[in-house]
Amino acid sequence: WEEKIGGDGFDCAWDKSDPNVVYGTLYSSLVRRSRSGGEAFAEATNGLPESDIFHTPLEMDPHNNSKLFTLSKENDEYKVFVTTDQADSWHSVNVDLGGSEWYAKYVKIAVSKKDSNIVWAASTYSHINVSTDGGQNFSIVNKPDGSPKARLTGLATSPRDSAMAFALFGVSGYGKIFRTSDLGQSWQDITADLPDIPVHCLLVMPYDSSEIWIGTDIGLFISYDEGQSWQINNGSIPAVSIRRLKIVDKEIVAATHGRGIWSVHNELLNQQEIPMREPVLNALNPPNPNTQFMNIHFMPRGLYDSLQVKVNDEAIATLTEFPAYKDTFVAYQATPPDYLDIVVQAFSDTLVLYSEHRGIFIFESVDSLNENFSAGIGDFSGDFVVTQEEGFNSNTMHTEHNYQNQRNYIALLNTPLAIRDSLRLTYKDVALVEPGETGYEYPAAQIWDYVTVEGSADGENWDILIKPYDCNFDDDWRFYYDGAVPGDESMFLDHEIKLDSLYAPGQFAYIRFRLYADEYSTGWGWAIDNVRIGLPSLTAVSSNDLVVHRFELKNNYPNPFNPSTTIAFSVDKNGPASLLVYNYLGQVVQTIFKDKDLKAGTLHKVVWDGHNHSGRQVASGVYFYKLTAGRKQTVKKMILAR
Repeated sequence: WEEKIGGDGFDCAWDKSDPNVVYGTLYSSLVRRSRSGGEAFAEATNGLPESDIFHTPLEMDPHNNSKLFTLSKENDEYKVFVTTDQADSWHSVNVDLGGSEWYAKYVKIAVSKKDSNIVWAASTYSHINVSTDGGQNFSIVNKPDGSPKARLTGLATSPRDSAMAFALFGVSGYGKIFRTSDLGQSWQDITADLPDIPVHCLLVMPYDSSEIWIGTDIGLFISYDEGQSWQINNGSIPAVSIRRLKIVDKEIVAATHGRGIWSVHNELLNQQEIPMREPVLNALNPPNPNTQFMNIHFMPRGLYDSLQVKVNDEAIATLTEFPAYKDTFVAYQATPPDYLDIVVQAFSDTLVLYSEHRGIFIFESVDSLNENFSAGIGDFSGDFVVTQEEGFNSNTMHTEHNYQNQRNYIALLNTPLAIRDSLRLTYKDVALVEPGETGYEYPAAQIWDYVTVEGSADGENWDILIKPYDCNFDDDWRFYYDGAVPGDESMFLDHEIKLDSLYAPGQFAYIRFRLYADEYSTGWGWAIDNVRIGLPSLTAVSSNDLVVHRFELKNNYPNPFNPSTTIAFSVDKNGPASLLVYNYLGQVVQTIFKDKDLKAGTLHKVVWDGHNHSGRQVASGVYFYKLTAGRKQTVKKMILAR
């Protein structure tokens, strides 16, 4: 288990039709949502005010996974709040829970397992409410005769009878389970011979309404006669408080207070029907820079007859056996430079389902870089932006200011690096991010937010290249952070990383800058400039600058590019030469020069700005540039990405 949402008052729900969507709550009516299967959570409280509630309930409609209910406080009254769009927005519903009384913050909510129009919400024995229109309007029902004048410990419904509900209590000397079969007009005490112990949760078996399971303070009890009698049935579960019971496919799951989660297989339960939905194509990772193989990850959301993975409209894999709702991948070998348009297509009978299309540029490797972001764009992609912020005299690469909680901000250098002896990465930055506790360094848990540089030799797994640091890295940074002073270029500090000590010469690797933010405090953020890669004495001098005495057309740089790219070449004899740009149909779109007298033994450079003969910008896509001198000619491919 990994801790994902800290704090007290936790409740959770997950979308059965899309396991990537998970919800969790904290105290104060705080709701968190993950769309990555629980890997990362973000606030989902638009329209949901904070409150003084300790335990924030969360109930999902069993027939509509986009609809959830919770509790908060509005105009000094405790109210039920509902969302119908996966917690993108919330709105309040008036329910008589006790107004602003202290007990009105302890609420149980239950949506009928039989009929989504029936929704229950209750705080105490005298504030049990039911809605028959899906939670739009609630009315208070009759009090259960013989119940304690106390808060409910649980609220449950029946999968076989929409008018049936169960109110649970935990006060010594009183009934513990009260059942209604008429939407709360009358109640029956079915505590029977149950010991005098609190009852927290209840399940009616969908295959037999006379079989009822309950979780109590001393374990599991079962009735096989609709609550006329009860028997303890802990089996291997310790005699411990059971707070939740839930049916998942053919398993009954019990969550205990302090002794873990237990489950038992029950063959009488029906296997949950797996919904048929379009496959999900995950975010694309760049290919392994050493093999050019890339793993294309996706999730089938149904038991399709078959599915295909297509790259640039060509099927690269056809699968007929695969698990539903499990991460799956196929391997594809890329050839840089290229642009890949990828989609997953699923087939079931006459139904055809498509994932969303995702695209990725595949870049050629470089062995040097000199990036000062002066053009307003850079060779990096991801969550940073290149802009001139106040306090900076030129364009610089920035996170957003202030950065958000529970985020990873990444700037990936698109071109893989060709590692050689003595290769260095240098940059300057200012990182005003939340400081960890004094005296601690990464990887101590007391380091909260941090920035770092990482490298990858396969495009998926990342190594730390420089020890993560925060504003404690520099006394001035800490001073400015504590004073909430925005960063500026006077705060820049220099860093150097010896790349050849981490990767062997001849290897290829990606690098990226990453800011990690936990769920608590934030700060101004991170700014980076003057990213240089090269040899110590020749940092950022490209190998294209070496003089050659041969007929050669070098790779344009950058590639892909926007808005312009540099083409370097040389000829082996003095004389006329031509350089033309073609589209993928073989049509000439620009003549860089034609029959121009060139000198041998010189490295020539020209810039193409992405315009055609008419001076108009050409569209994004693949283009070819051809150098001709005498009887010799050579062609290279480049990609324009606007």
